[in-house]
Amino acid sequence: GYKMPIIGIGTYSLHGKACAEAVGAALKNGCRMIDTASFYGNEKNVAEAIRKSEVPRKEIFIATKLYPNQFFQAEKAIEQALERLGSGYIDLMLLHHPGENDKKAYKVMEQAVKDGKINSLGLSNYYIKELEFFLPQIEIKPVVVQNEIHPYYQETDVVAYIQRQGIAVEGWYPLGGRGYTEALLNNKELAAIGAKYGKTAAQVILRWNLQRNIIVIPGSQNPKHIKENMDIFDFSLTQAVLAILIAGMAVLTACGNNNTVKNDDNVYKYSDYEYKDEAQFYMKKNAAAAEKGYYYLAKSPVSSEEYKFMFYYDMVNANSVALCSNVNCTHDNAE
Repeated sequence: GYKMPIIGIGTYSLHGKACAEAVGAALKNGCRMIDTASFYGNEKNVAEAIRKSEVPRKEIFIATKLYPNQFFQAEKAIEQALERLGSGYIDLMLLHHPGENDKKAYKVMEQAVKDGKINSLGLSNYYIKELEFFLPQIEIKPVVVQNEIHPYYQETDVVAYIQRQGIAVEGWYPLGGRGYTEALLNNKELAAIGAKYGKTAAQVILRWNLQRNIIVIPGSQNPKHIKENMDIFDFSLTQAVLAILIAGMAVLTACGNNNTVKNDDNVYKYSDYEYKDEAQFYMKKNAAAAEKGYYYLAKSPVSSEEYKFMFYYDMVNANSVALCSNVNCTHDNAE
């Protein structure tokens, strides 16, 4: 097998000189995994940063991806990626999304592994339904599935399913994908937890992921933030803090693609959400399940405030015992 770092730098929004400088700063600060993709258009910039660094190639883990429009000519796409990266081999290649001919493309990638061009294979943006269909059709099991995962999009059931398959989970945009970064980094509870440890909200989020055995690839072109993102190995979140993060944020996850939560008279958008003391939330998308009346009353170990959250279907049953054993909380039927 091959060793894969548990933290790297994501390069989705990085291009040209900014990308090369960001990757260079990451390598300088101890980062040894770089996530890129043909779709990003920055594989050459990543290669430039690696060449300019003093880090031996064998110490760097390079991950790239094939986009669906490359699936029908995967062999050519692999050769082009190798040429752009100039790395001799690719540590990890993923299918970027499910799509037509994804099985065919993966089979080509399997042959590239056998030919020594790629070390390991993975999938990106594959969820339970897609994995149940895809995995039985392939020979080499993916070592990682990379999906959007952060406190507002926890994907608890998906993470558990993937890990049960013996596959590692990696979170892209771990600091808040699809427009939620600002809301997460300015979240008062996360800031309070960070202050307790002398860390930033971003560092708390990354540590939260690692302690759930989720690999992270935060992206940044700010050298200070890149350094901070790597500085997360000198503290551990307590079980109580982990529990309140799960309980406090999962109400947003429960809304799924609806992206709203309702507090009796008011509807809050994802990005506008703020904690409300003793606020009871209802999921519009899962109204029937919410009518069962399950809720949590949880006291934050950081701010001592109490939060009352409504959950849906097995979120309560799956997490109630663990949460209540670590946090001063109860679950019951709402009136």
